[in-house]
Amino acid sequence: MRIRSRRSERGGAVFEFAMILPLIAILFLGIIDFSRAMLAYNALTHASEAAARFASVRSRTSTTPATTSTITTRVLQAGTGLEADKIDVTATWTPGNIRGGIVVVQIDYPFELLTPFVPWETINLTGSASARISN
Repeated sequence: MRIRSRRSERGGAVFEFAMILPLIAILFLGIIDFSRAMLAYNALTHASEAAARFASVRSRTSTTPATTSTITTRVLQAGTGLEADKIDVTATWTPGNIRGGIVVVQIDYPFELLTPFVPWETINLTGSASARISN
């Protein structure tokens, strides 16, 4: 009698494992996506801070004034791990690119997810920084 009951339960563990495996895989991919998104967000924040610092010492009256293209170049240099063709950089100066003004650098980046079965494929990440122009 005991041998028969063990044989009848032998496939139960395999069935339970087959039922829970997709959930574990999706959870694992979600953790990986969250980690990748945090890494990309940190890279965006670092790149925007580096670009704002770069622009804060290059006013319109300096020998090499900061422009949107030079700020974009600085963002691409500092944004390690990001795909350069997806980065959108916006630089604004208030009231202008003059000493005492404020420069704001904003970076938009579409982040693509790996996890299947989520209602969105990309998340738009934004990193921004501002600095007072000192030179």
